[in-house]
Parts: sequence; structure tokens; C-alpha cells
Amino acid sequence: MAWQPYEDHIDGMNLDIRVTESARMTDQKTTRTDVISSIAECILVLTENNHGLEFTVRDLWHNPHSIDVAVNEYNKPNPQNPNADSEYNKFFGQPLNLFRFAGLVEGEKIGRTWHFTVSNRNMLETIAGDTRESRRFLAVYIEKIFRDSGLGTELQNFLDNQDDVTFEAFRDAFYNLLLNNTPLGGRGAGGRHPGRTESRRILNPAINIVANRYHRRGSERGHISTHNIANADLQYNRVNFRDVGRDTELTRNEWDERQAQLTQDRVGAREEARAMQDIQRLYEGVSQYQDEFAADPGQHGRRHHILARAQFPQFRAHTENIITLTSTQHDSFAHNGNFRTIEPIYQAKLLICNSFYIERAIQNGITIYTQDNFVELLNTRYNLDLTPQTSFADLRVQIVIAVDTELHNAGRPEAEYLTNDIITEIERISNTPFRNA
Repeated sequence: MAWQPYEDHIDGMNLDIRVTESARMTDQKTTRTDVISSIAECILVLTENNHGLEFTVRDLWHNPHSIDVAVNEYNKPNPQNPNADSEYNKFFGQPLNLFRFAGLVEGEKIGRTWHFTVSNRNMLETIAGDTRESRRFLAVYIEKIFRDSGLGTELQNFLDNQDDVTFEAFRDAFYNLLLNNTPLGGRGAGGRHPGRTESRRILNPAINIVANRYHRRGSERGHISTHNIANADLQYNRVNFRDVGRDTELTRNEWDERQAQLTQDRVGAREEARAMQDIQRLYEGVSQYQDEFAADPGQHGRRHHILARAQFPQFRAHTENIITLTSTQHDSFAHNGNFRTIEPIYQAKLLICNSFYIERAIQNGITIYTQDNFVELLNTRYNLDLTPQTSFADLRVQIVIAVDTELHNAGRPEAEYLTNDIITEIERISNTPFRNA
């Protein structure tokens, strides 16, 4: 999914702060791409068995899956701690509020409590599955807030000129917007809110989301940043070399690299789990490769990485690289009895198989797959230079050519080579229906 679906979704909305009179359309927790993906995931898990479920913020963070994400992914305190309520309400409540303004959930205030229902499940699923998508969604949403609120000229001047003067003009215009049109300026709050400090806290991460979209400098401690805003700058789980507990036997750079790898591993594991869940939901554990071994009695579906996770860790969380097989298919054919290796002919057949599912899913509006990711996967595996515009039919032919070249170079007999006729046969057995589309 690229930018356009978010542009289309947001296009008809009025996100003018002068109309909504809310400073909370975006907030500190809502401008972290990993947090937005995680909260979207938690909403989907909570409502998995009842898509129309009405829930509160408290219902959301009391869900066991949500607690697991908060404690183990973001190091939040145990929710049994009596002092944790405020932290949990912010961590889950601020993203829910953003999703409400952005039209992904609906909200109704009953008494003093907001009650929510999911209104755009497909977009939540896309955001939950990939922090790249949450970054795109946030950039489109926040930029529209700026432009709808009358800051388009100041924003564009800053993006075009990237200097202190245009940054300060945009920053001050945003401050004045909030101070003059929301309770941050003291209206209805007796002047108790430290408006300018709060406005800065909201602005800095928000402008960085937009700056990242255009590969521009953003905001750093209230001033223009010294560098273009990177994807890592937009995540909650960022490594800070000042963290307490650094191993004194390591240099600061070595410590940073080690902690960054640990963070990457944790995030990768979480994203991989989401991808696995998406495939499980879509096919309910039924083998996607419907050959004679697809209906073995008593076998449960196994989700298999077509490109081995150890060899291609960058694709561990790509749904395009995950397929459901029976145990026999997985153990005896995909791995050929050796779990350290992948059988290349069967691997190619599974890539062809998955291509049919990905193509049909995209045609049916199912958003867990992208053609771009699948092409990237093929280019990496077979050292190709295919473009995302290559048709799926041509992609399948290129897989056959690539694996046959590998077999030839390895001295394998021609009888093992794949032919274009195999594509027709694989299409016939690649027919497991989508279960929860």
C-alpha cells in the first residue's frame, strides 16, 4: 500500500483545528510509528471475534494481548501497579483518539467515558501489519491537519527552504493556532495549561512525521534539526546512548550497536508475529498448496517462511514470504528432512503458489500483501532486477527461468527443471479460499 489510499481516505475530512478546537488530534504517543502499529494490532485482536464490538480505552488495555505488548514491547509497568492507570490510559487512549479523528474508529461519549467501534478494519489491518504503513498514514493525516488549519503556506515554505527563519515562522504559527483555538490557551481551563510548552511537545514529533515523508529536516528540541528525519527518529523504541546500564567494557558505539540490534530483534519478532497472525486469520491453518499431501488427517497447518528466516532475515515479517503448509509438506518437501536447508525446486513452486494468492488478494482489496514486497523478495532471492510494474504472470515465468538456471549451474539433471506448464498446475492447486477477508 502506498500513499494514495490514505490520501483518498482523508481527502473528504475537515481536520481544521480551528473547527475541532482540539489540540489532541495528534499527540506525543500518536506520532510514534511503532506505537500506532501496535495499538492498531491490539484493537484488531480485541475485536477479532466480534468486529462490531463496542469497547472503551480501559477494555482495550485490560486485554491480555494489549498488556503483553505494553509490558514486553514498550517496557510499561505491570498494569496491576495502582499507579499505572494514567500511563496506560495515555498509551492506548491517545492513539484511539487519533484513529477517531482519522475515521478508523467511531467514538461516542457516554457520560465521561468514550465508547469506540471499528469503522475501517481494512486500514487498521494494513497499519498494524507494517510500521512503514503507519508512517505513511500518519504523514498524510498530520499534513492534512496542518494544511486544513491554515498553515499550508508556512509548512510549504519550511519544506522548500529548510532554514531557521521558515522553521520559526511555521513553529510560531502552530503555537498561535493552538493557543488561540484550543484549551491550551486557557479557554475553559482557567489558564492552568502551560500552553506554549505543551504546543512544542505536540509540534516537534508531528512535523517530523511530515518532514520524513519528503526526506527533509524537521524539528529537534524546538529548533530545526541538523539532519533529515530518518525512520528510526519516528519510533518510540529508540536507542539512547545515555541509557543507564551501559556495559563499561564496550565503547559507546559498540553499546549503541548492540542495543539497536536487540531493539531491532524485538521489533522484528513482534512484526513477524503479526504477519503470522494475518496468514492464520486469512486461511485458518488450511494448506495453501493443495497437492496430495494437503489433507493429511489430523495435521495442523504450519506457517512456513519460503525464504528461510536465517538466510533472509529482512523478509521474516513479510506476509508475501509466509505460506501455510501441512506438516508433511513442510518437513518432507520444503525442508527435505533437513531444517537447516530449503529445497530450491519446492521453494520456487511455493513462490509461484503464493503469487496467485497475492494477486487475488490485491484484486479483492485485501491489504495484507503488496506486489512491491513480493518483487523485492524475488529480486533478492534470484538476483533479478524486476520492477513493481511487472505483471504477476511475468513474475511467475521469471521464477521458473531463475530456478532452472540455478539447477543448471548446480549440475542437476534436466528432468528436474521446471517448465511453464508447471505454473498452470500450481494455479490449479493454489485454491484455498480466504476465510476472513
